[in-house]
Amino acid sequence: MTKAKLGVLGVVAVMGLALAPAPASADAAKLKEIRKLLQLTGAAKLGRQIMEQMLANFKQSFPKVPEKFWTDFLKKAKTEDLFEQIVPVYDKHLSLADIKGLITFYTSPVGKKFVAVQPQLVAESMEVGRSWGQKLATQVMGDLKKKGHIK
Repeated sequence: MTKAKLGVLGVVAVMGLALAPAPASADAAKLKEIRKLLQLTGAAKLGRQIMEQMLANFKQSFPKVPEKFWTDFLKKAKTEDLFEQIVPVYDKHLSLADIKGLITFYTSPVGKKFVAVQPQLVAESMEVGRSWGQKLATQVMGDLKKKGHIK
């Protein structure tokens, strides 16, 4: 399966998950604090950035697809849906005290700075990961050929 097909499957899976509601047993006050934390961390903006970078890769893989398709897709793919799917994950793994501690951090000067530079951290980290992955794939292919596993 190509990277592009895997990426499409990932996007479809994320969008499908977005339809699932938060668990009914979750404490409403805790969920409110989780949403506040996610807003402070810039999670929605980060999700949008990652999605736009993914679409840029799709555009390269499918150069004949009209730009209107990508624009229309971007309008349908709502990062708010992903945002709401993350809430139960935080609820599952973090206590209310943990969440309040994180809110304290993200409202501090260093927390605000971290949020401000996070888009650059993600973009540059993704590029480093892409480059590392390409080198690793080249090495694996070379080793497979060298050992006679592929031609």
